Amino acid sequence: MKSIKKAVAIIVTTVMTMLVLAACGGTAKNSLLGTWTAESAEYNGSTFTVSELEAMGDYSISNIYIVIKEGGAAYVSEGGSGTQVEWSEISGGIKIGVQECKVVDGKIIIENNGAKIILAKQSDSQEITTAEATTTETTETTTETTTASETKTEPSSESAADLDPKLVSILEDIEKHIKEAADASSNGADQLLAGIGDSYDNYKANVEAINDYYASNISAANELYTYLETTSVEFFKAVADLKMDYRGWNNALDEFYDVWNGGMDDYYDAWNGKFDEMYDRFNEIIDSNSDNVDYSEYSDTWSDMYNAYSDSWSDMYNIYSDSWSLVYNNYSDVWSGFYKDNFDVDAILNDKK
Repeated sequence: MKSIKKAVAIIVTTVMTMLVLAACGGTAKNSLLGTWTAESAEYNGSTFTVSELEAMGDYSISNIYIVIKEGGAAYVSEGGSGTQVEWSEISGGIKIGVQECKVVDGKIIIENNGAKIILAKQSDSQEITTAEATTTETTETTTETTTASETKTEPSSESAADLDPKLVSILEDIEKHIKEAADASSNGADQLLAGIGDSYDNYKANVEAINDYYASNISAANELYTYLETTSVEFFKAVADLKMDYRGWNNALDEFYDVWNGGMDDYYDAWNGKFDEMYDRFNEIIDSNSDNVDYSEYSDTWSDMYNAYSDSWSDMYNIYSDSWSLVYNNYSDVWSGFYKDNFDVDAILNDKK
């Protein structure tokens, strides 16, 4: 049975992306100035401290820290490297990047889709430290993570090669669909970028094509996730039909999880990487031409570019997160049902509705 590590990693991915996007600067109350570090994460109504997550082999929030500086600058880091952003005060909290955070009982609460990361103030220091302090910690945690991973993935007596051919066929089909979607996203972006080059005129002439690319990715993602949600249930039923013992069905479900979860990661990396590459290229093109156009045109062009990227990224991430949670919850419920000798997949999944 897999842990909650991936669920927490999803929170961190979204939150850190939102934090490093630009926002308006401001001034803060003295109580907010200083260095803040992650203290705990909340997910599905449960709270996990940093030490608890590390005990489960999850170091996703271990090195998160934020330095809030006087004058409107902030520094956001996951450990080893970071990004300077701007912040501003809002009612009941603070806005870091484009992420609005509550401040409750002296803690900064970063919330996304019902999940939270809670940061506690460590000191009033506004000094941004070097990566030296985190290097040792990162090295140590990397070693621990590797050890935990090796323990979890120690081969069982029944390997993937021993799976029933029908199960193997379903897993291969899942891999095929995910690869095709990832390749389509990457190739579409590469074609756009090649056609635009570094030209401002080419960028302006291709704005509609860029928006179409974003829209096609959202459509393709919805189609892929619907397929994965349906096919995962098909796989669970195929496992149930084989009437295997614990070792057999547990191995089969673990193989499904590894293929599906690994594929979700690969697809996320594909579209997210290309979205970021496009944003970086277009931002550079627009900025480099700012002296050649009126400020109003520059501002409108940049805002339109950013909004198209930001809105599309948010849509892509939200449907990714929703689908991951749905399939994972189904997987978890099915595993629990099988463990209790209930192999009626429809009944297991209907019970939670």
